[in-house]
Amino acid sequence: MRIVFTCPHCELEGINREEVTQLSTVRDDHIYSMNCPNGHNLVHIIINYKFEILYDFGLMALMDGYAREAVSSFAAAFERFIEYSIELILKDSGIEDDSFKETWKSIKKSSERQIGSFYFLFLHKYRAVPPWKIIESERAFRNRVIHEGYMPTEEETITYAKSVYNQIELINNTLKESSNEEYRKFLSDRQEMLTVKSGETKLKCSLLLDTTLGASRAALLGTEGTRVENFEQSYERAKERFQDGWYYQKGN
Repeated sequence: MRIVFTCPHCELEGINREEVTQLSTVRDDHIYSMNCPNGHNLVHIIINYKFEILYDFGLMALMDGYAREAVSSFAAAFERFIEYSIELILKDSGIEDDSFKETWKSIKKSSERQIGSFYFLFLHKYRAVPPWKIIESERAFRNRVIHEGYMPTEEETITYAKSVYNQIELINNTLKESSNEEYRKFLSDRQEMLTVKSGETKLKCSLLLDTTLGASRAALLGTEGTRVENFEQSYERAKERFQDGWYYQKGN
């Protein structure tokens, strides 16, 4: 997948955006340098959470017929969402970033330990059993695909994608409702961190991509301007967006 960037300075000057665009492959650091043909050197910063982009990777792979790769992306999206949830809950409880990062190192390479940690963290914060539980059949399906080379059918992959979507939506709504102030601040802190990380470039542009999960958009806009969709609606919209969308474009 590639992302299409345009030069906002040229657009303000009335130059056709097609003349000042750049295709970039997706970067893990979310920071993209652009050398505009009209001499504007700038940096685009994508502030969306990684789990949102990984989930869209999965949908793109599924639509292109790569079901096995789709499952891998959906699984990775859920794991990164668990990391996001743990960090958000801890920050809402007053835990410093450095303490979180140092502790995370001990479970960084174990998804099972991460999920287990989240179960009990959720229980401690909300005084309730988590509203979902990864059923054994889903865990077995994921492991069979990723570790045993199983080639899933399209129907199996869609079922797994729907389950991941519903679990993320359910948990994220709980986080948003109970920790609204920190929920919104979490995104602004991320934007600030990426801005500092991008270096001394004077011209910087922060972008919020229209993703299927829309967690970053919900944090930025609140209930206004955010969609309420089920998986089927989101999937159909994604098909249209990935075909004609501006920000996302498939690579060659």
